[in-house]
Amino acid sequence: SARLPSVLSAILCISILFHFLKTLYDTKLALLGSIILMSSLEFASLSRFSITDMTLATLISSSIISFFLGYHQIITSHRFFKFQIVEFSYWYILAFVFFSLAFLTIVPVAVILVGLILFPFFWWIGKLEYFFNNLSFWLGLVLFIVLTVPWYLAVHFATSGEFSKIFFG
Repeated sequence: SARLPSVLSAILCISILFHFLKTLYDTKLALLGSIILMSSLEFASLSRFSITDMTLATLISSSIISFFLGYHQIITSHRFFKFQIVEFSYWYILAFVFFSLAFLTIVPVAVILVGLILFPFFWWIGKLEYFFNNLSFWLGLVLFIVLTVPWYLAVHFATSGEFSKIFFG
């Protein structure tokens, strides 16, 4: 029963990868990509251990894939390049939920990995300002705060501030 979170995380990771590949390509490639992921040694090993690595990998992957699916949804709607379009994407909101959970799992790793992938991507395509002007970004940020701050406050008060002194330096 201690390994159940890792197994469920692996199933979620495979499922979201399958959906991602099916959305962008077809079912055949999605099935092939899922099989390749399942057969990789590291993935198969981590899905059987009782450690948070599989959970973190799934949450970070799910966050990044959700961000890209939101981006894909907007560019395929042919509204992406119109001047000052504020488009709402549920995928962006879901990405922030996954990011919040990854943030609660292991803070520095989640922030660094997601940040080092998403910000350069939006900067490279020249749409970083679009990302910050998007309504979904701000709703996702509020959701991120609502999901993460209560836990840190609870731990801060439960440890009489020791956690905050050690963790935030």
